[in-house]
Amino acid sequence: VWAINCGLFAFLLQDTVNFALFVPASRTTFFALLAVPMAVTANRVRPYSGKRIHNIDKWCAASLCTMAAMVALVTAVPSFRAERALRLARASQDLPADSLQSQPAHRWFIEATQLDKLDATAPVEHARWLLRLAYGASEPAQAYEWAGMGLEAIQTAIDRAPFRFSLWRYKARLHRCRGEAAGDPNEYRLAVDAMRHAIKLYPTRPMSYVELGDCLLAVRTCKAIEEALADFDQALRLDDARPLWEKFRRF
Repeated sequence: VWAINCGLFAFLLQDTVNFALFVPASRTTFFALLAVPMAVTANRVRPYSGKRIHNIDKWCAASLCTMAAMVALVTAVPSFRAERALRLARASQDLPADSLQSQPAHRWFIEATQLDKLDATAPVEHARWLLRLAYGASEPAQAYEWAGMGLEAIQTAIDRAPFRFSLWRYKARLHRCRGEAAGDPNEYRLAVDAMRHAIKLYPTRPMSYVELGDCLLAVRTCKAIEEALADFDQALRLDDARPLWEKFRRF
């Protein structure tokens, strides 16, 4: 019985870590594990001695107390609340709204980012959502503003996970979006800088050199065009150097 109890406790601890206790399949597993020690204990129940609570009732009470404590933990710990806010943001991304400030997803993304100050997931998804809105904006000024807000979100993500090269690629895309909206060549130069940083983190990805070349072409100077051609050549060399089993991934 003690071994079963330890296994049950390990299950509860793991589900506390990965937030899966309230998923229906996890509840099924939890109660299935709980039934085992209850059944083992039931075989050893003595005849009724006037006590109101039997051993089985003790197990039920213990399980209810455990689940109540976990519910309290979920509602009190900021990281749990951040996960809830992130789920709500994902669910409300496509809801209509009169303005960005009244869009529920925008508010939930901000709340999730503020509640969990270590995880980069919320600001990354916020930036991606803002980039999508910016490219779909009807007015260039609106696209420029939303892409700027996306840059703030992606910078927060970069501060939390500076070695994730994909974040720098998103930063480059946001700068390009602002450059296209305002016709500002400086935004394209910032996009080039971001892509070069991404390549430093992952120098063997061919598509990154293609993206860098596109940013350089947008700068529209002779030097930038020459550098873009060199980057395109490097992308082809890296692509040709891929193992045979990776050829199906060629761009």
